Amino acid sequence: MTCLDDNFLYPMTAEIYYSSVEQGQYGNIKKQWSKFKDIKCYFASGNLRNKEEQQVQNVAIVFDTVLSGRVPTDIRFDDMNGGVALTNLLITNILDGEGNPIYVETGGVRAGKSSLFEIATFNPYSGLFGKTEYYKVIIKRSDNQAVDL
Repeated sequence: MTCLDDNFLYPMTAEIYYSSVEQGQYGNIKKQWSKFKDIKCYFASGNLRNKEEQQVQNVAIVFDTVLSGRVPTDIRFDDMNGGVALTNLLITNILDGEGNPIYVETGGVRAGKSSLFEIATFNPYSGLFGKTEYYKVIIKRSDNQAVDL
């Protein structure tokens, strides 16, 4: 009997989107986003400070949402082993165990929709015998929430 249940380790789900990159007539880059796959995951605040600072005197407001988490599989590859670069992946629609969205935009063009996150780091975690147990992921809220998915 084992205590480690997938629902316990990965109580959340998320959607991963990838982009196909094209170059326009004048050299401008166009990205077309498509759903890549659904994943089981777990995300929480990236650190204790999380850079939510307000400096009234200097009128500089820093708001940098960073989340760290884990996923059971390598999100860069699909079932057919086709790889996608991390810079061409977005994570969105992070849901809790009951299917409720956790990170939702309250204003702007995505008001009422799930926030978009870019992958900052992605590292395998190897266990005692050298086998990859899960992948550590740090994601950052994308500055561009106007992406059309």
